[in-house]
Amino acid sequence: MLDDDQLSTYLAMPTNSNMMFAFLRSILRSETTTELLDSLVRFPPNEGCDIIALRRCEFDDDGLPRLEPEAFWSKGDLVPWEQTIHIDDDSLAQIWILSGGPPMFVESLDDFVLFTGDSRRFHQAQGVVSLYHILVRRHENIGAVVSVLWRTPHTFSDEYKTMIEFAGLILAPVIESIFLHRQNDALATTVKVLEQRLHEKDVEMHSLVHDLKQPISAIISTASLLDNYLDRLGKDQITAKLKSISDASWGMNDWITSILLLAQVRSMDSVETTPVNMQEALNNTIESLRELIDRSSATIRFSTPLDNLSLIQANPTWVQHIWANFISNACKYGGTPPVITIGAVNLNGTVQFTIQDNGQGIPPDKLRSIFDPFVRLEAHALKKAGTGVGLTTAKLLIENQGGEVGVLSDSEGSTFWFTLHKSLEAPAA
Repeated sequence: MLDDDQLSTYLAMPTNSNMMFAFLRSILRSETTTELLDSLVRFPPNEGCDIIALRRCEFDDDGLPRLEPEAFWSKGDLVPWEQTIHIDDDSLAQIWILSGGPPMFVESLDDFVLFTGDSRRFHQAQGVVSLYHILVRRHENIGAVVSVLWRTPHTFSDEYKTMIEFAGLILAPVIESIFLHRQNDALATTVKVLEQRLHEKDVEMHSLVHDLKQPISAIISTASLLDNYLDRLGKDQITAKLKSISDASWGMNDWITSILLLAQVRSMDSVETTPVNMQEALNNTIESLRELIDRSSATIRFSTPLDNLSLIQANPTWVQHIWANFISNACKYGGTPPVITIGAVNLNGTVQFTIQDNGQGIPPDKLRSIFDPFVRLEAHALKKAGTGVGLTTAKLLIENQGGEVGVLSDSEGSTFWFTLHKSLEAPAA
């Protein structure tokens, strides 16, 4: 390592000091490691070099170093070196890194024992003959390795080695600063994401409380009316009030069930799937929604037959939830009366399903957020308002099974579409 006397002697020469200060000014303007490599290319001691590589030094759980690709420059069209270099335990390279060794100068690969056979063969395949490595460290923290390589023989004088060692001292804080700025930017992005999620949670909580408060208030109000005026009400009036309490209670039950399903899906990393006959799943869903379909006088028709479709690899329960959300949505926001057209088409490896309604369409300002939780559209009169989580849940159910979902909408109605993967089994009969 350079001591103070050696450094003073070296910088006392105007040529050396001017070159180093020019190099310092150049690298201080670097905001990225790619810009830093451009400065290294222009650094006079590297004149004629063919390759410059910068690798981050990371450590695994056992404390063994590995070198990850960070930035790469080459003369010509050489493919960047993207491989990770794992340093073997008890190797000379590991000792060099862990001990914070001085710059390593190699005039001939064939004579350098620090390179393993694989490493030597790799560099020789790239045509490398001579090179030097700088171990970049700051306050005992190993940060990176800078490698400058030549495809022609290169010699390194003592004065040259002094220049490179001093250059390494200059590079260390600059590279550390670039890495820290990158970490700070990533941290700032993470903080913004977390703040957004907290805001969304606040909005969700407000919606949860508001949506529970409405039916609870209705139940309390109706129950209070019955308690105070039971003796003055006729049988039909009492029956109607009890029915409103029952409807509100079932509404709360449906709403809470939807919220619990959404929370369950959000927390699941994987789902068990099986071959599913979509015609059967859709028929079962329609039967389960018969009351809603009849109440809204909805008509369901098919633009294409579903009985010849491939089996779908999916979770059967989730599939019925998906159909239920889209069909009930079409009943609530379709035309008067709703006409719901269901179609399907075989794609390469997937099947795309469509659910088209004849409603007024989705306002452009709501289209991008239609799958966000608690986004509601204004339902038609006499139609029950949605929970605000149905489409969100459907989207998660589809994406958690590897599918995609989207919507097209205009003034003549909306078409929701989703895809699911085909099963490897034979097509449904």
